[in-house]
Amino acid sequence: MIGARVWPSGQADAQAIAVAALQEGMRLVPVKTADQQGLTVLIKTRALFIRQRTKAFNAIRSHLAEFGLIVGTGTVRLEALARSWTAIKQVASLLL
Repeated sequence: MIGARVWPSGQADAQAIAVAALQEGMRLVPVKTADQQGLTVLIKTRALFIRQRTKAFNAIRSHLAEFGLIVGTGTVRLEALARSWTAIKQVASLLL
């Protein structure tokens, strides 16, 4: 085929890696220790949880805005709203 890109096969990739590894001046990366790998997992997992928390808080804020309740950005404001919401529910349950 003219103009079509031919993707290399796995065998060609392995051969290219082997040839590159035998060249002089090749900089090799040291293998990470189990502690280093574990720390990387913790850092990436924490970052994932933070992204998920942010997405959830933004979704809650947008749903509340649909009902006319505007909440400022940041976890502190949303947590304060949750605390005041709990207090309002407790007072309402005493009155009803």
